[in-house]
Amino acid sequence: MRIDEVMQLTLLDIQNVQPASSQAAVSLVITKTKGGRARRVFIPNPIYEDLLAYINGERKECVADPSPTYPLFVNRADAHRNPGRPMTTHTMWRNFHAAVIKAGLSYQEPVVRDDKLKLETRARHSFHDLRHTYAVVMYQQLVKRGKSAPWLVLARLLGHKYVETTVRIYLRSVDTIEAELTDFVNQYIRVLRDA
Repeated sequence: MRIDEVMQLTLLDIQNVQPASSQAAVSLVITKTKGGRARRVFIPNPIYEDLLAYINGERKECVADPSPTYPLFVNRADAHRNPGRPMTTHTMWRNFHAAVIKAGLSYQEPVVRDDKLKLETRARHSFHDLRHTYAVVMYQQLVKRGKSAPWLVLARLLGHKYVETTVRIYLRSVDTIEAELTDFVNQYIRVLRDA
């Protein structure tokens, strides 16, 4: 999901999901999308369970409005501004950015501030990178399962109007990744053989 789509989720969206124990993910139809077309998304069961824990724990402690149509993600109780109120997209982006840096996935970039050269820490990944990662991993799973046109399934899952967007932008790294993986496997086999 795009960050704007995630931020449009409500408590009711998650509470209306009917998980099936035999499935690895729960199915959710989202209607507030980039193209304005409803689409089905799949939330892996561990993430769904984390969302339920968030709803019954941290979120419950923060929110005074029990309305089921109230946004799912809210500012923490210790937030400087608007605790318990709906989280903005910018706040979600900022929190994700901080988490990426905290995880050590960052780099230093020289910038000029107040006529002085300084190094600033930048995150190597954005929230949107999660969509790209999902696209590549899901594509590989669809190929592994023998889907004859995995890019068509993936385009529908990502909510793309044109399959060319999926192939040209989201799957451009698949060939590179597969080549690198093949090289790694070949090198590993050579090491085993020579040992």
